[in-house]
Amino acid sequence: ADDEGAAAGGGLREMVCYGIGHFGVSRASALQAALATLLRKHLNIRGPMYMYDPVLTENEKEAAIELGFTLLTLNEVGLRRVHQNTLFYMPHCGRRLYSNVLRANWGPTRLPHLLIIGNSFQGYRLRMLTDHKAKRSCCVEKIGDELTFESRLPRAQEEDVFADTAVITFPTAALQMRTPSFWTELEKDAGGDDHSWC
Repeated sequence: ADDEGAAAGGGLREMVCYGIGHFGVSRASALQAALATLLRKHLNIRGPMYMYDPVLTENEKEAAIELGFTLLTLNEVGLRRVHQNTLFYMPHCGRRLYSNVLRANWGPTRLPHLLIIGNSFQGYRLRMLTDHKAKRSCCVEKIGDELTFESRLPRAQEEDVFADTAVITFPTAALQMRTPSFWTELEKDAGGDDHSWC
């Protein structure tokens, strides 16, 4: 629906998967990779299903290609700007990586193109950054509850695999109500408590 963001209304064109991990040896990572392939099929995403994780072994890379993933060779640290409705699948990534995805697509016309499946932003905001400069520059903090629509996944049998997972979209109408200065006054990334691999 438009009040939940353009991407939420369907018509997802591509998929970007960050941080799935060693799916060749980790049961949790294997389940997360399996869900990615099921989501692509269920949501009828006809464009590429990109994947990046610096920990992947050569065997895992080969297996990922067999499963239909398109491997990204460059570590974009989440700064991937999209021009069409895109699903970012990011199970258990660090806060800064989510912030970078928002930063790359910052603005009332770009953010609605994103649909993120990953850690709850509300949960991150409850666990506040201890560094005040990092907090001011964190897009997850700046976007707040008012500019996101978040739906938690139901409790799963595999609690450790999908704990704290949410579907996050960005309501177009709410984004457009913000003043231009809200979007232009974005502080330079100052890092944070969790640097993850970005």
